[in-house]
Amino acid sequence: MAVRRNTEALRESEATLRAFFETEGLLASIVELRGDDARYLTANRALSRLYGHEDVSGLSIRDVQPPETAAAFLERLKMSQASGVPTSLERSTDAVGGVRWFTVTISPIVGSPPDAPRFATAALDITERKRAESQQQLLLLELNHRVKNTLAVVQSLAQQTFRGDQASPAARRAFDARLAAVAAAHHQLVRQDWRAASIGVLVADVVGPGCGASRDRFDIGGPEVMLPPRTAVSLALALHELCTNAVKYGALSNENGRVDVSWSLIGPSPDRLRLVWQESGGPPVKAPSTRGFGSRLIERALAAELEAPVELSFSPEGVRCVIETIFAQIPVSQA
Repeated sequence: MAVRRNTEALRESEATLRAFFETEGLLASIVELRGDDARYLTANRALSRLYGHEDVSGLSIRDVQPPETAAAFLERLKMSQASGVPTSLERSTDAVGGVRWFTVTISPIVGSPPDAPRFATAALDITERKRAESQQQLLLLELNHRVKNTLAVVQSLAQQTFRGDQASPAARRAFDARLAAVAAAHHQLVRQDWRAASIGVLVADVVGPGCGASRDRFDIGGPEVMLPPRTAVSLALALHELCTNAVKYGALSNENGRVDVSWSLIGPSPDRLRLVWQESGGPPVKAPSTRGFGSRLIERALAAELEAPVELSFSPEGVRCVIETIFAQIPVSQA
C-alpha cells in the first residue's frame, strides 16, 4: 500500500515538473556540472529548439551553445556551486532566427553529488524588452540632438533679431513670429513622429495669418512631397521671412497684390525640389540698398543649410524667390 502511494506521489511530482517545464515562454533545464564541462540531463522543447535541436538532453553545454555563451554559462554554474545560492543574469545568445536576450536563473539542487552537482535553470525571453530599451535610448539621443538643433536656431534668431541689445516691442514681435514659424514646422514633424512634414501643409501653416496676411491672397499648389526635418524647418523660416517682407513692403502691402507659391520635383532625380515664391500686383519693387535679416537668412543661411542655390530677385513687378534643394524624400506611404 505504501509503495503504491509513493509511486503515485512520484508520478504526480513528475507530472508537476513536466507541466512546469512546458510553461509558455519558459526555457528550462536540469544540468550536471562535471569538471570544466556540463551536460543537459533534461531540457524542455523551447530550450532545445532555441539552439536548433529537437532534444538537447544528454548533450554537452559546449556542443549546444556558442563558445562565448557556453563559457560564461559554465562560469555561472561554478559561481552558484561555490555560493550554494541561486544566481541570476541577463545574457544574449546567437540562436536560430538571430540574437535573443534572456534573464536566466540558476539554482543549485540540494542533495546532488558533490563531484557532479546539478542545477535547475529557468530562462525567460526578454528580447522584446531589450529592443524597446534600445529604441528608447535611440529616441533619447535623437531628442537630445533635436533640442540642440532647435536651441541653435533660437539662439541665431535671437542674435539677429535683437542686434544692438535693443529689445524693442517690434523686435519682440518679430522674434515671436519667427519662433511661430519654427513651431509650425515642428508641429508637422511631431505629427509624423519626426520623420517628415508635408510641404503643402507646411506652406499653408506658415503663410497667411501666420505673418499677418489673409490666406485668400495666396495661390498655393504643387505635388504631395514629404520633407525631411532639416529641410522643413529651414523652409518654414524662409517662407515666413518672405511673407513678412511681402506684408511690409511687397505685394501684400496693398489691397490688390497676390502671392503665388508653387513647387515641383524636377530633373532626373525625383528628390530634387524646386519651390517658387512669386509676388504680383503690389507697389513697384526696388532692390534694397542693404540686406536685412530676412534677406540674409534666405540668400545665405538657407542656401548653406540646404546646400543648394537660392535665387532672390527684386524685379519691379514683384519679388521672386526660387529655392532648389536635393534631399531624401520620405515616401507618402511611410510618413
